[in-house]
Amino acid sequence: LRLPLEITWDNKSSLFPSDFPKEAPTIVSIEEKPFCKICQKNKDSWLIKTGKYQIDEMIIIPENLKFIIEPETVLNFTDKGGIFSRSPILARSVTFKGSKWKGVTVLNPSLEKSVLQNCLVEGGTGFEIFGMKFTGSFNFILGTLEISDTRFQNSLSEDALNIKWVKAHISRSQFIKALSEALNIH
Repeated sequence: LRLPLEITWDNKSSLFPSDFPKEAPTIVSIEEKPFCKICQKNKDSWLIKTGKYQIDEMIIIPENLKFIIEPETVLNFTDKGGIFSRSPILARSVTFKGSKWKGVTVLNPSLEKSVLQNCLVEGGTGFEIFGMKFTGSFNFILGTLEISDTRFQNSLSEDALNIKWVKAHISRSQFIKALSEALNIH
């Protein structure tokens, strides 16, 4: 690991904080075991087909893929369910819901863009995995992100949406009844 690391976004530069390897270990190895019972898998992507699913465990998506959730999909999470993806997420017209579910973290070191469009994110508490703590119902770390026409509501986490070291564009989206912060950007 070389320190300090430098990132650039929107004509600004910043040194990564000293806790970067702990929070976003894109250049250190983590012992993830890819896991997704409901995904259709091929060499380039993991896909969740349109449908209604109950998720009672952590979905773990490896890096260097496209993680796609088809439109009109409803993911209903129990308190043990959540998603940890090392690849960008593409979700259009998807519902992520549950009361005390773990949330979604996208740790995306690639140039591929994550997209949330016309989605509903309800509930979520944040979670700890691989020794890293994520405080948002939805967390995006590194990469590029576009969010539009998306509603975050009834978040039980520290942040409804947490964005760190991401080039992001957010438009026409709502934050309703967040327990603490609606939006946290680093």
